[in-house]
Amino acid sequence: MRATSLLNLSDGTILEGDHELIKSAASVIEQSSTINYSHKFLITSEIEQKLKLSEDEYFTYFMHPKEVRKVELDFVIDSLDNAGAVTLVALQGDKHADIRLSSDNEWHASLRIPYEKNATSKYHLTVSWDPEGDNNLLLLPIQKGVNYNGSYPALVRILISNTPININDNQIAQQNNIDNSLLNNTSYFPNPTWYDINDNLVTYKFANNRYIPNSKPYKLVLDPTPYDTKMDMIVVDDTGNVVSVTNSIEIRKNVKTKLSFKPEVVDEYVEDSSIRRFIILMNNSGTEQIADLMALVKKGKPFPTTFTNVIEF
Repeated sequence: MRATSLLNLSDGTILEGDHELIKSAASVIEQSSTINYSHKFLITSEIEQKLKLSEDEYFTYFMHPKEVRKVELDFVIDSLDNAGAVTLVALQGDKHADIRLSSDNEWHASLRIPYEKNATSKYHLTVSWDPEGDNNLLLLPIQKGVNYNGSYPALVRILISNTPININDNQIAQQNNIDNSLLNNTSYFPNPTWYDINDNLVTYKFANNRYIPNSKPYKLVLDPTPYDTKMDMIVVDDTGNVVSVTNSIEIRKNVKTKLSFKPEVVDEYVEDSSIRRFIILMNNSGTEQIADLMALVKKGKPFPTTFTNVIEF
């Protein structure tokens, strides 16, 4: 596995006093005065495609040439108060994807990317891409001092296809699967929560600029939902290593899903504090996420059921 590469501020473009991302976030979020950091990924508009969902709604994806084995993008970080750094990990589906500064010739497992205070920092990056592989590009920016507890919107999922996307009526019908009678007693999404070996809720303390569990997290319990679905679970660390993959885990409506981990695995993860490990939970791979939105628009589905959660070990 290639090592994490440490970038310098000089590798990017620093726009002092520029806070367009924070202003944009503040325009749609209540208590916007608390927002002091925002980031965004931008892929060239030359390969951008928009699939029409309704008269004024579109789903954006990217049409990637079959012969090109890389994806280029800009990583933009807007910070108001503090300077810092973000570790960036990339995946193609459930497989690791190498990443590099576009001006560099050497691939790396992950990047440590600095950002300046009171400025927008922009970096042009390249991610390795297999045209025959999964069409989900997953980007995980990892920050110090952030509690990745399943509710923080940490992971970015981008759909990249070699061919035009068409969704048929059967795909839409399969996504129109919410049991309305369960809406008052279930969660919109299977939000994860850690429990210890004695089935007690795991609590955390904040020390050394990170959240540390007060007891070892052995069992992951997911909130019941008003629909059935299947999800994938990917365990990845901050060096870019994909530790394990479990596909097609059944989520049954109105039932808590419980995922237990072997004690020896948990012991290894918790005791080795030099590496941070994350569990990615996601459903509706590929075009299923579009069918989900089309069921919302065309079939009156109450809410979209595509989820991508990240929780830290």
